Amino acid sequence: MPRKRVFDCGHRGQGKYCHRCQNKKLALKTKQGKRAKWQEILNSAPVALDGLPCRVVRKAIQIVERMKAGESYVALRGKRLISAGCRDVISIPIARDYRLICQEVDGAVVPIEALSHEQYSSKLKAGGWK
Repeated sequence: MPRKRVFDCGHRGQGKYCHRCQNKKLALKTKQGKRAKWQEILNSAPVALDGLPCRVVRKAIQIVERMKAGESYVALRGKRLISAGCRDVISIPIARDYRLICQEVDGAVVPIEALSHEQYSSKLKAGGWK
């Protein structure tokens, strides 16, 4: 039976390297790769989506892509903020508690920001997007 040896990291085992430390390094590298991909998604988004949950970010990007493909904001359950005095501003629900705010510029709907329903209500009470 081969003897166990002590690796540079302090762990004991058989073989040429410490498998425990190798697995930790591999897991860290995988996690960093996922984080880099996620950051790339956030940077390529047409609006700032930092601080929003993953599911909301994915759905917001999906909604923007559908609008770019020519789908109407009405089909996405979007509503104009007529009562707030901002007829050119459109609110599209992303999820239950999140909204995508868009503005109509020369007949095209352009996304402005994505925010939580709480921030949306506060901004609406403060005067909206004038």
